Amino acid sequence: DGCSEGLHGWPVCDKLCDGAACNGHSSDEYVANDECVCVCKVPWTGSACGICPPNYDCSGISPVCAAGFVEVGGLCLPCSLDTHCSGHASAVGSEPNSTQCTCTCRN
Repeated sequence: DGCSEGLHGWPVCDKLCDGAACNGHSSDEYVANDECVCVCKVPWTGSACGICPPNYDCSGISPVCAAGFVEVGGLCLPCSLDTHCSGHASAVGSEPNSTQCTCTCRN
């Protein structure tokens, strides 16, 4: 009893476990305990790789760091007044897909 390789949903076995089942955001997928398991590409999360974390902008072909975040070592980290502006700014931010934070100096 069980489904053929790549299928799940016993006893009907009509659900294909492939990249489409993982919203096209998986690096691998397999069936375990009659469920499709998606191995999500960074930064995608969720059981079907359909959730984009808030520190990423996933509206384009490839995810990039969202506004207010910069890439550091492959991660999108938040811009910080203390870290990026030495505590001398009134505001800090960045444009999407930026590698630098922008500090607004205090008057």
